[in-house]
Amino acid sequence: MPFMVLATSLESPNITVSDRLYADALERRGYRVAGVPWDVPREAFAGADAVVLRSTRGYYRTLEAFRDWTEASRRSPDRSPVFPTRPAPRAWWCRNSCPRSPRVSCR
Repeated sequence: MPFMVLATSLESPNITVSDRLYADALERRGYRVAGVPWDVPREAFAGADAVVLRSTRGYYRTLEAFRDWTEASRRSPDRSPVFPTRPAPRAWWCRNSCPRSPRVSCR
């Protein structure tokens, strides 16, 4: 059974009510689904076949750490966590469109 992680945050670690609809649809298709905060040790993502950025609330307060996590995840030789698509550009676009978020360099 494939294992899909919906990335959340320590601020709100559980799958949200709206994301539960997404998780339920995946489960009906044979996936095992869990919410895991992005800002915990990488070992929490062990065994994940894919990680989807969903409710990573507060990431804009730690943009450097969030950027490092997404970049390290894409470069990881063991591909854990695995992003089904390249997340960094979309995450940085969101950062640029959010008036609350500070501006940082996006290497």
